[in-house]
Amino acid sequence: QLLRGLRDVCRVQADRLREELSRLSEEIGNVHSDLRQHRFQLHAIWVHQGIAGSGHYWAYLRNWKNDRWFRFDDALVSELTWEEVRAAALGQQGSHTSAYVLVYLDEEMADKQCQKLDQVAELKAAEAVLPPELIRELRWDNAAAREEKRQREQTQSEESLRQHAEAIFQHYAGLIHNWEPMKRTSDSVGSPHDCTACKTLHDAALLQFELFLYRLHGEQKVWTHLLTQSINAQREIRGWKPEEEGRILHLLVGTLRGQKCYASMLREKTGLGPNSGQCELVALDTAELMAQYGAALTQAHVIDVALSALQEDASRLAET
Repeated sequence: QLLRGLRDVCRVQADRLREELSRLSEEIGNVHSDLRQHRFQLHAIWVHQGIAGSGHYWAYLRNWKNDRWFRFDDALVSELTWEEVRAAALGQQGSHTSAYVLVYLDEEMADKQCQKLDQVAELKAAEAVLPPELIRELRWDNAAAREEKRQREQTQSEESLRQHAEAIFQHYAGLIHNWEPMKRTSDSVGSPHDCTACKTLHDAALLQFELFLYRLHGEQKVWTHLLTQSINAQREIRGWKPEEEGRILHLLVGTLRGQKCYASMLREKTGLGPNSGQCELVALDTAELMAQYGAALTQAHVIDVALSALQEDASRLAET
């Protein structure tokens, strides 16, 4: 009798479970029925690369106005084709990369994203439904992001200026490398105006403009002339902006001094105050110096002609 009673109870419970299972199955089947009446568009993809315990994350976001995809990977933002996005989202054998969150937009909302909206009005409408605490946090985050962007751009700009300064220095170092043997040639002949140390009768200062500067004005003028050549050459090659040159030259001063090179031809820009971070080149009066060099060559030519005439006929001394 007891067993028959238990059997009846079990049958009732089994019927109830079957009814519950049937109800749940029907509910599961209909849970997305309303969604099937609406169309959705893929808006964003979150991607994970790595293994279950660790890895790297980034996101792809669709720009509806031009139907382009962008990858947001920490501080780096890049544009990609849909094919590249799809390949990363699906993953490839051995890559350990795949999507783990897909974000969809209602088609009507997606269509609105393609339209030109009044951003001020949209912002006010969004702020009207957001909690004040969230609005303050968003504003703080945006301000922090702008400051981070400003610092990053400043760092990148400074690095670019350092590269310009380094290019000038490398060019200048090459000119100095060529100058040293030329300088030794000038030193070896001695001064034609010094009777006690004269070794030869020809003056090396007439061979080249740099030697002329060296003999008449000193080596510092030669260094200034060579550095001017380097600055002009790299300005043409690298094309930096005129307003950037002061900062570039300031960085160049640091490089020259770090290599124990003469740097007094570069000085702080006047009118900006001390520690302005801007320098300018104290340029030579090249036109005047070239005129002096030309006059020296002319005089040397006249003397050569006179000496040749004397060698041919000493009686022409008075005529010459």
